[in-house]
Amino acid sequence: MKVLALGGAGEVGRVAARAVAGLPGVQELVIADRDLEAARRTAALLSASAAVPVRARRVDVMDAAEPDAALGVGVLSGWMGGPAVAGAGERVSRGW
Repeated sequence: MKVLALGGAGEVGRVAARAVAGLPGVQELVIADRDLEAARRTAALLSASAAVPVRARRVDVMDAAEPDAALGVGVLSGWMGGPAVAGAGERVSRGW
């Protein structure tokens, strides 16, 4: 599945994105952030060690059209307990 890491260019988002990049079933990781340049830098850093393609995308969750445009990919939400992953139409499941 494709995974969209919302806020993936932030400190917690980078850690969560790095962790999810190695999970079984993940075929592509998209670093999504309001700051496209930061997302591109993060994608470049993660690409060096990730086993899956990593790309950047500008997404501002305050603009309802932007997350809607990203529908159809899994969504990664990072927090202190670790990443959770959900594919389109799936319930969120813990990565570990």
